[in-house]
Order: sequence, then structure tokens, then C-alpha cells
Amino acid sequence: MDIVILILLLVASISFNVVLIKQRKILHEELLVYLEEREVLSEAFNGYRSHLEQVYELPLFYGDATMKNLMEHTKEVSSLVAEYEEILEDSEEVEDEAPSS
Repeated sequence: MDIVILILLLVASISFNVVLIKQRKILHEELLVYLEEREVLSEAFNGYRSHLEQVYELPLFYGDATMKNLMEHTKEVSSLVAEYEEILEDSEEVEDEAPSS
């Protein structure tokens, strides 16, 4: 009777571990997709910021209050994005340090 209970517990434990390993793999793949998308977004935003700076430097727009406010807003958003990137990079380092299954 004891052996039957132990075998059932072993089967349940192995099944549970298999499910957890599959779930971890799925989450890891989703994280990789998210990180790739974040990188694309960051590059697009940096391109936008660069383009806006170039437009602001044009003689026609130089010193324009609307463009100046837009540049300041872009810098604020850029700073916020940079803060989130640092947080995500820290979490990537933790993920890289975690033992792989």
C-alpha cells in the first residue's frame, strides 16, 4: 500500500515538473519576443528624436516655440523610455543569471 502511494506521488511530481518546465519555456519565448519588440520601439523612437532635432535646427523652425516645446516633450519621453530600458536590462541580467532548464 505504501509503495502505491509513493508511486502515485512520484508520477504526480514528475507530471507537475513537466508542466512547469513547459510553462517556463513558453514564458521565456514570450519574453524574447517582447524584448525584440522593445528594441524595435526604442530604435524607432530614437530615429524620431533625431529627425525632430534635425527639423528644429532648420533655419525656418529655429527658435520656434512650438518646436521648442515639442523638443522638450520628446526629451522628457526619451528620458522615461531610458529609465524603463534600464529596468528591463536589469531584469534581463537576472534572467541570464538564472539557471537554464
